[in-house]
Amino acid sequence: MINKKEIESIPLEGNIEFRNKSIEVENSALLIVDVQKGEYNQEYIKNNSHDEYLFNRIKNKVIPNGKKLIDACRSKKIEVIYTVVESLTLDGRDRGIDYKISGIFAAKGSWQAEVVDELKPMKNEIIIPKTSSSLFNSTNFEYVLRNLSVQYLMIMGIVTDQCVETAVRDGCDRGFLITLTATVTIILGYLCGKLLHKDVINNIFPTRLIILGFLGILIGLIWGFIFPINKHLWTSSFVLYTAGIATICYALIYWRIEIKKCRKIGIPFIIFGGTSIFIYVASSLLSTVFYLITINYNGDTISLYSYIYKIFFTPFAGDLNGSLLFALSQVLFFWLILLLMHKKGIRIKI
Repeated sequence: MINKKEIESIPLEGNIEFRNKSIEVENSALLIVDVQKGEYNQEYIKNNSHDEYLFNRIKNKVIPNGKKLIDACRSKKIEVIYTVVESLTLDGRDRGIDYKISGIFAAKGSWQAEVVDELKPMKNEIIIPKTSSSLFNSTNFEYVLRNLSVQYLMIMGIVTDQCVETAVRDGCDRGFLITLTATVTIILGYLCGKLLHKDVINNIFPTRLIILGFLGILIGLIWGFIFPINKHLWTSSFVLYTAGIATICYALIYWRIEIKKCRKIGIPFIIFGGTSIFIYVASSLLSTVFYLITINYNGDTISLYSYIYKIFFTPFAGDLNGSLLFALSQVLFFWLILLLMHKKGIRIKI
């Protein structure tokens, strides 16, 4: 558990690195949010064929990745906790007003409230029913976490804009260190896929994706004045802003490669994609090692990671641009490793 001394060591101006602390297995839990049969079942899929891309992503990405995450937590004896939309009554009269207005309902004991079979809980795992977007505010979830001595909370769900996001924010406000597993959040990719699919059929420039991207950037910046852009908190303004940039880049790359048939610019991405999981693991391990190695700098003990940033990048480009330059240099470093592996025909699968 994080002790009082560690908290008091955080300087007045803050220390974002504190959020990058590795989880303590004995004080951690995984929360699965609303991955239930009422939102994903064969009848629903059949009646909503226009959402085929969404269902394919759930089947091929969300569920397999979720299963790996759950299995990994169980193997380390990390508590796996589920929450589902489920009323305390058969007629849903106990639901929050927002759920009543939105028509969100799963009756007590109904099959719609059950977790999908692929990720189903084990016999002794905790399932907490809820009838609002806020798990923390409308259930005894916090009380349960305190009883389990949990301070590090990992959260996964199908989409982020309602219950997942609310759990993240409420958990942070209550003193938990939250990790949002982005590998199983898909709503923005789903929207982009639907728009792009129509442009592919017509073989036209993906104008709508460009417009969507600029709207994301603009709304993210405006919203940022009210709710600041912050990567570590994964704020909604950060999501909108960065997703907007990514959407524009995606549209332009698609246009250049698929419509203009300029395949050469795709080579760097092919090199990255060929051994992407390996390099992801390698970069994570290297970052962890750099965080564990400490150096005395101006009377303070900081990680090697921070030392490299402060010595080589901040003096050259300042805090903001230095951070960007540092990130780009790491991408380039690992890309050069992949390029060497690509030329030698080395493929490492994990």
